[in-house]
Amino acid sequence: MTPEAALHLAQLVLAIHMAIAAFVIFGMIAIPLGALRQWPFVFGFAWRSIHLAAVSSIALQKLAGKTCFLSVWEFGLLDQAADAHQRIPPLHSLAIDIMHWNMPLWFFTALYVAVLLYTIWLWRVAPPRRPATSVQL
Repeated sequence: MTPEAALHLAQLVLAIHMAIAAFVIFGMIAIPLGALRQWPFVFGFAWRSIHLAAVSSIALQKLAGKTCFLSVWEFGLLDQAADAHQRIPPLHSLAIDIMHWNMPLWFFTALYVAVLLYTIWLWRVAPPRRPATSVQL
């Protein structure tokens, strides 16, 4: 793989990583707000299940002492990018700074476990609704 290709793949992985983070944060805000305002989409069972699965996956990785696999892929690709790594666009550098804080593992473990507990609490106070099933006779 060329250094330029590795850099472009690293940027793609970072974009996916940021989209997942935005989805998780959006859910944490939209679910309680939407429950108060009775927005139908926040009660969608599939959407809420995907949100809970994403949050659970992140928290379990941290509890296992693991680095997010997306971060591992991104930084592995950046290592392969070698000299191209020096030409990271400013937006990519900013995104790296937003996504990858220089904090100890225990901080992220506590943060993501708190987010998981909050998400589970949201299931209790604003439970999702399963779609009604129709019976055909």
